[in-house]
Amino acid sequence: MTEERHTKVCRFCYEQIDARAKKCPFCRQYQEPLVFLTLHPTLVMWLMLLPLAALWGGMLFLTYRALSRGEGFAKHQGELRVISSSMAWLEDESAPAIQVTGELENLGSVPWKEVQIEVQFTDSSGHLVDKKTETDRGTFPPRSRVPFAVTTIPNLPKVNYAACKAYARWAKDARSSWF
Repeated sequence: MTEERHTKVCRFCYEQIDARAKKCPFCRQYQEPLVFLTLHPTLVMWLMLLPLAALWGGMLFLTYRALSRGEGFAKHQGELRVISSSMAWLEDESAPAIQVTGELENLGSVPWKEVQIEVQFTDSSGHLVDKKTETDRGTFPPRSRVPFAVTTIPNLPKVNYAACKAYARWAKDARSSWF
């Protein structure tokens, strides 16, 4: 009894091949398009590399976010302002001190931390006589008012300090991870 072999022509090299063949033994090409898509090594490689590329891209994005310094204060400086301040003398046994208390308002959408508050002291004629810059370690949420206090030991006699004015000079974006 002889077994009949059914053959077909390869779509690429036109050689006679077994009708059941998925790949031509001569040119090594897949015969059916769906078999090509499921068994081709290039496709398998891409299916393995795409999730790795997505993972790598996600890690780059998270690293960028973690190392981002956040928004620069210069373009938002007008949004963080002192809305009130008052000066009081603290009589201590060792030396007198001046304490300036007030309220800082954040009008913007960026939360700030480590705000540097500068207090300028003037005499009765309005001339600058002293100044003190102090960093407030708190966080100033967006659209909020937060109290602050700056304490300093005066460099001149008490009579030279008639008034004070406070300013927010610099701050870090509280969303940044830099310490």
